Order: sequence, then C-alpha cells, then structure tokens
Amino acid sequence: MKTILRILTVTGLLISSVNYFSCNENTVGPVKNSVSGKIYSSTKATLSNLKVTIQNKTTTIASDGSFSLNDIVFPYDALITDASGRYKTLHRNLNVSAVDLIMSYIDRASLVTLEVNIPDSIFYKELAILLIFSDGKNVSNYKYVDRFTPPSVINLGLGYTAYPYTGKLYLLTYKLDNQSGIISYENFGVSEDIEIAPGGNLNYTFTSEQISFNPGELDVPVNINSTGNSNFAFCQYYIGFAKEKIYSGIFHSMQSYSGHFVVRIPSGLPVQCYNYLNAYSTSANGSGTDQFLMVPGTQNNFTVSDNPVLLTPPVDALVSDTTKFTFSGGGEEGIYNILFYDTGFITSVFQSSPIIEYKDVKDLVQNEGSSGQLFWHVSKFGKISSIDKFATEYFGSQQSFTTGSETRYFRFK
Repeated sequence: MKTILRILTVTGLLISSVNYFSCNENTVGPVKNSVSGKIYSSTKATLSNLKVTIQNKTTTIASDGSFSLNDIVFPYDALITDASGRYKTLHRNLNVSAVDLIMSYIDRASLVTLEVNIPDSIFYKELAILLIFSDGKNVSNYKYVDRFTPPSVINLGLGYTAYPYTGKLYLLTYKLDNQSGIISYENFGVSEDIEIAPGGNLNYTFTSEQISFNPGELDVPVNINSTGNSNFAFCQYYIGFAKEKIYSGIFHSMQSYSGHFVVRIPSGLPVQCYNYLNAYSTSANGSGTDQFLMVPGTQNNFTVSDNPVLLTPPVDALVSDTTKFTFSGGGEEGIYNILFYDTGFITSVFQSSPIIEYKDVKDLVQNEGSSGQLFWHVSKFGKISSIDKFATEYFGSQQSFTTGSETRYFRFK
C-alpha cells in the first residue's frame, strides 16, 4: 500500500510539473487592440491640434479630429490635452475600439459669422425672426431677433469648427402677443446649400420669394413634472431640422413657460422638422436641463431629471491621495463629468462611477504655480447607460439631459 501511495504521489508531482511548464509555455499575454475615432467639442464641432494619450502612447489628432493608436490593452483611459496643456479631458475605463470623444474645454479661435440680409418688408410688420443654420445632422445654430430691434443685417454665429461643412439656412417669422406668446407664423424659407469654413465672415441674402411660404399653426399640450430634489423652472421651445441631438450654439428662446402649457408650433412646413423643448430645473444644490422631443397629436408628459449632490470632501477640506470625492447619482441613467479647475486650468473627467480618489487625478489637476486651492463640480450627461455607450452613442440620442451640482473648493497643500 505504501508503495502504491508513493507511486501516486510521484505521478501527481510529475503531472503537476508537466502542467506547470505547459501552462507557462502557452501563457498568452493581455489582448491588445487598436483604438480609433474622432475628438469633438460638446456641440460636436470637430477639433484639431489636440493630443490623445492612451496608456504609454500619444498621438496628435488630424485636421478632421481623427486619431488612431495601436497595441492598447482594454480597458483603458483616454486623456486629451490641448497645445497649451491648460485644458485636459480624461475618459476613464473604456472598452471599445471606435469612439467619439468629447473635449470639454479648449482655446477657441475659429468662430464663423454668417451675415444674413432680410427683406425690409418683414421689419415693417414687426415680426420676430428666428434664423437657424443646420447641416441636417448635429450642427444647429440659432439666432433670435425680436420685433423691436430689427437690424439691417443679422449676424449669426456659427460656432467653432476646424473643417468645412455644408448646411442650409432656415428663416421663420411669427407674430407675438404682449406676453411674448406666439400668435401666428407668417413666413418660412430655406436657402440653398452653404459651405462653412473656419474663420472669417460669410454673407447671405434672402429674397422675398424665398420666404413667401405662410405656415399654419398647431397647438401641442405639454406637462412637465418635478421630481426628487429638482423643481421645474421654465422651458424653451425651438425647432430642429435634424433628428439627432440638437446643438444650439448661440440660442435664444422663442417662448418660455412653467408647469402645464400649450406650445404653438408651425404646421405644414415643406421640409421635415422636429419640435423640441429645453426644460430647465433648479434645486438647492444645482440645476439641470432636459431636452424633450415633442410629438404632435400625442400626450406629451415629461419629468425633469435630478441633479447630482456633492457629498465628500466638505468645503475647504485638506485632501490627500486617498481622499474620496463622492456625490449622489441623481435620477436616470447617465455619465458623470467631474471638473477640477483653477485660474486658467481645467481638467474634465468622464466616468460611470459616482466616486473618484484624488490620487487618480492628482497629476492632472495640480498645476505649477497653483495657489494650493482647487474648485470642483459634477455634471451628469444622460440618458446613457455606460461609458462605452457615451463614447459611441451619445451624439445620436434624441432625448437627453445635463444636470449640474453646486461648486465646492478644497486644498491640497
């Protein structure tokens, strides 16, 4: 019996040794992937002259905002920095190869201005004017001119861009009552394609024939509810010509309301349009904006989203590497954007968790010459269920919200 046990033991050791050496010979290292995509502003203007760093690899993005890096181990963090090094955006814990990443803050120097000439006959009628430039996808820039201050030329800022894009200019006029409510729509027109390039000014003139279409009106009932720690304050109605998320650039409201109300929209327009509300909410600890898509002929009931509430550290706390920055999540699915900033320096962190340790951002937020005090603030972007979907689907969502916390400060030395 002892002989049998001795044989089994030796056999077991031999098998273990064979398995050990076999496993070591066939051990596979971490899988490496390529990561590519584009860098955009929060309004989906394509950016340039930025650096992207993932793990130990860095590249400068192309003029159209694109970049590519190879041999990346998943999951990964993507850090974007501008040329000055003063603006940084970190996307944490990504697991996808193709991404559209947001750069929160940049030095912006390529503002395009479109000068629009309007027929004098419109001004004689004391009509309010709404101009919209849209590429039919993501770019929508608004300019509202009230009936009391008609200029000879309307300047429409078209935001910041680093490459040419093509869109159309839409014009809509309407009559207002003494409470700025819309009585009727009077004119509608659309331009031919206009190509926009970085910098400089462009000029466009609408003719009377182009804007001769007279829209009808349709009333859409809306009810917006408060929830949690946020109270509905007011909202703005505007029209879009792209079904994806609308980015307003320079936007002025057509109407504002509270509670339960009716929105008077134009009907019978000769082009496809979408009717949106921006609903603004406030609380003791922050504020928020929800974007709702209205559907005529249905009951439009909406609820504003809760904003994040800062928990730790308290105001004026002295932090260390292990200090945890925590905040409540608020309602709805979303991704958090944590801002750390000092005079002239801003670090933006996108992540799915409502907690971050100071050591995770210390090297990014502590800048040379700092006073030793930093401010922090948390926003939430929704409705997005994961950081991967935020990097791949955020710009395409129709209904969304952005909520923000109060601002606190802390000391690190």
